[in-house]
Amino acid sequence: MIDSVLPFFLANAVLFYGLAYVPPTSKNRILLFLLIIPCCLIAVRSRTSSYVPGGVGREYIIGFILHSNHWLNLAKLEPPSNKAPSVKRQWALNQVIGARWGVAWAPAFRQKDPGYVPSRMELILIRLWDLLWTVAIIWFLRKYPLNTERIDFLGVPNGFLTRLSDLDEREVIIRVHASLTGYLMQYCSIRACHSLASCIAMVCGQDPKEWPPLFGSIADAYTVRGYFATFWHRLMRKAFTSHAIWLCDKLRLPKNSQITRSIIIAMTFMISAVMHMLASPRRERCSVWPQVRYYTSIILAIFLEDVIINAIKWVRKSRRTTKKPQMNEDKGVAQAYPEKKEAKRPHILLRLLGYAWVTCFHIWAGSMIIYGYWTECFA
Repeated sequence: MIDSVLPFFLANAVLFYGLAYVPPTSKNRILLFLLIIPCCLIAVRSRTSSYVPGGVGREYIIGFILHSNHWLNLAKLEPPSNKAPSVKRQWALNQVIGARWGVAWAPAFRQKDPGYVPSRMELILIRLWDLLWTVAIIWFLRKYPLNTERIDFLGVPNGFLTRLSDLDEREVIIRVHASLTGYLMQYCSIRACHSLASCIAMVCGQDPKEWPPLFGSIADAYTVRGYFATFWHRLMRKAFTSHAIWLCDKLRLPKNSQITRSIIIAMTFMISAVMHMLASPRRERCSVWPQVRYYTSIILAIFLEDVIINAIKWVRKSRRTTKKPQMNEDKGVAQAYPEKKEAKRPHILLRLLGYAWVTCFHIWAGSMIIYGYWTECFA
């Protein structure tokens, strides 16, 4: 029996053809995108797609739909002009299987030496080690799961913030374990797949600088915004934000406005919610409320952080003694257009407080979506 994951490879071939041979202004690109949609919706229901732990395989397939439309119709990418056909085909292939899908910023190979790029052999060894320890963690989490029963998830209300005094030790352990291991499983699964793909790319002769680290530093995850914007992978970020920006343009919202930027953030996470719904075959309907509630909590957490941080900055600025700026002709332009510097991390005590906040938030939000799935899909 032919596994239904094969249409996904057809979707990759269609995207390759559209990028390499179809002009960006052609309406045929829309038709190609409409062909990619059913291919991915069929492939996401395949047994093979479920073999990748943490639901990562199915999420990647659904994300490919957004990625394809972004490349074909929103960004309207086209191969470099005045190049040989073989170079154009290689360019199109790199866009289809690229490691970052058009994200301009990526973590450095070495934080203390941003310009460092390893050789192919060095990168293969680094990624083989990453593959080894991530697969080991996945094996351990699957081999030794927490001993739970259906009643542990269905016998208690989904939320727990309003019933903290009623929580028993077992429920606390289950919520903490389910949330943290869920995030860890996804992290290891994504990193393992990326490491394997990196090794294959190096063997095929690709440039190591095209395969930078997928995840940022966990040290930057002292806010929910920092967790998703800096630490978490950006594999499909451009595919999400491009559609959110397109919707804002259609609504004629003012560009470069704080309100518009906030709406783009909210839309981006809601698009991610839809992607995760479609990546749950045969449970698309019952997963709507858990996914919407989970991503809404992330949006509200980010907005709450922004309000608090901006309020603190305003208070500090108002207390600071204002000094009259001293400028001369030589420094005037430099002060008007300062060079962009890397944001400094807050004091260690503030970061520790932030790490505690982010951890507690993920335990709450993560357990909320897990218990929500049980309540909506398995009750």
